[in-house]
This record gives sequence, C-alpha cells and structure tokens, in this order.
Amino acid sequence: SAHEFPNAYDKVSHLSPRAVWVPVERPQDVNADAFKDAVRLLTDWGCAHVLLKDYVKSAKADAQRFMKVEVGPDLAELACEFVAVRGRRFNRGVVFKEWVPFEHYTTRAGIVTNEWRLFFGRGELLHAVPNSHQDAACDAVPDEMLAAAARAAS
Repeated sequence: SAHEFPNAYDKVSHLSPRAVWVPVERPQDVNADAFKDAVRLLTDWGCAHVLLKDYVKSAKADAQRFMKVEVGPDLAELACEFVAVRGRRFNRGVVFKEWVPFEHYTTRAGIVTNEWRLFFGRGELLHAVPNSHQDAACDAVPDEMLAAAARAAS
C-alpha cells in the first residue's frame, strides 16, 4: 500500500532525498549482515548522514538518535538497534533515507519542523493535517508534492 515508503518512493523520488531500504522478515532475528549492502550503497553515494525509519514511521517519539545517523562502520548495528527500539510497532523493513536539513519554524509550542499528514481514500486527498504543534506560520504542502502523493496513492 502507498503508506509504505518503498511503495510510494518511485512516485515522489523527484521530490524526496535518496533512499534505500531493506526488508526485514523476522525482526527478532535481524543482524547487521542484512544491512551491509545498503550501507555500501550509501557510502558509494557519498552520503554523510541518514534518517532511519521503518516502512511507515520514524522513531522520533522513541529515540532522536535515529533521526540523523552518520554513514559509517556502526550504521548496520544501529539499524538493528532501530528495529529493536520500534519493537512491535516495527513495519516490514528499514529505510535509510538521505538526511537533509529541515526548515524550522518558531511557534507558540516552540521550534517545529513543517510536517504534514496526508490522508487519501481511493486515490483522492481527503485531508491534509499539519503536525499538532504547527501554526499558521508554517508553509502549506506544495502543490507539486500533493500531486505526487496523489499519484502514489492511486
């Protein structure tokens, strides 16, 4: 389904940082060897840092250390740790998404990034909801991204 990053990536890749993912069939048995090829590819790209997420979510609520991870000799082990931290909430595989700096906004709730949830039904955008800490100072989702997300959802 389109809510899994690998299934949507082709449709949004021109708007997204580079990414590579590794399916994990048995999270309880995952080991660093499963991620060696992905780490090698990231190194070949010259990628300095990645964000680790599963096919659906990041672990920002659990551990900020996975939000910007150095591409280096410990990355495969950190991917295993990420799987363990996500626990029962882990979804199907690990995505290594090239880290890029986010734009930050100062709001009544403090400093936030511009993050939106897009809800689709039968390929149509039903609702675009900003992060609960955002206010009117944050930019709306660009039309190009909405169109790409709609293509991915259809």
